[in-house]
Amino acid sequence: MNPSDKQTIHDVLAANQLMVISTTSPNDTPQSAVVGCGVTDDLKILFGTSSKSRKARNLKRSEFVSAVIGWAPTATAQIEGTVAELSKADAEATCPDYFANSPRARFFKDHPDERYFILSPSWIRLTNITTQPWTIQEFKI
Repeated sequence: MNPSDKQTIHDVLAANQLMVISTTSPNDTPQSAVVGCGVTDDLKILFGTSSKSRKARNLKRSEFVSAVIGWAPTATAQIEGTVAELSKADAEATCPDYFANSPRARFFKDHPDERYFILSPSWIRLTNITTQPWTIQEFKI
């Protein structure tokens, strides 16, 4: 991927504080939820959730997810990839990117049930909705 494409993807991801993440339940039904998010320079996406949530339980079963970031006003990103739970040390090192983009998430930082995850995209589809027709680009990461 060229540096310009990487910067474009990063800009779309970083312009949004929320994403919809979809996981798979134990009986293989889809489950989606809105979560706060942040993005690293290498296009990994950070988010937190309670260890008691359905998505956290689903992620312990299967690391495969899809997500959507951005629904207005300029662009949207559809994402497929894998998720890993961060260790406490890794969360401390990486979460400043998350908190910078999603400041309300700090409220949960010290909650004993809060867990942090990192999504490593394998495929991203960017749709620029300001052009007619829409401009669509797909990237394998």
